[in-house]
Amino acid sequence: MPPPSDGALRVVTKIPGDGIGPLVTNAVEKVMEAMQAPVYFEKYDVTGNMPRVPEEAIESIRRNKMCLKGGLAAALAR
Repeated sequence: MPPPSDGALRVVTKIPGDGIGPLVTNAVEKVMEAMQAPVYFEKYDVTGNMPRVPEEAIESIRRNKMCLKGGLAAALAR
């Protein structure tokens, strides 16, 4: 993967999620590090059992315009 044309650091919101989500998102982060990609991950702990996504995570996604998100567990309908 070639670096961005301007070589600038790219900030990506990272939401590991539930289940295997953290394994997958951590693997992606390791690949980016191995490639020496100019990427910095802002991590937010969001889980499927939260009543809503924290506002700071939403603001991060809006600001960065990129998000790496693992799967989130969903509550079963009652």
